[in-house]
Amino acid sequence: MGVFHRLLREGNWTQGDFLAAIRQFSNDDISGFWTWLPLDKTIIEASARIYATLPATPFLRSSDCLHLVTALHHKFSEIYTYDSPQSAAAEALGLKPVVA
Repeated sequence: MGVFHRLLREGNWTQGDFLAAIRQFSNDDISGFWTWLPLDKTIIEASARIYATLPATPFLRSSDCLHLVTALHHKFSEIYTYDSPQSAAAEALGLKPVVA
């Protein structure tokens, strides 16, 4: 939802586009399109440790960190993203960013 709202806020989407994306996302979720992985204390603690060891140059937002650490925790080798800061941070953590 944050990505959808950013597109609206930055003027890339109209209010109608925004609401349509929310409806589609909700419908996809209800129909089981998305697989949600648990967010637990292990993931949160590992995310905090990432910041303690991450070089100064990657720009890593907290939500991206949770996303990437969850991928690492579940033994994923790549992530799908359209976000360049998340791609750079993924590479810094040893994950291959894939733009579909």
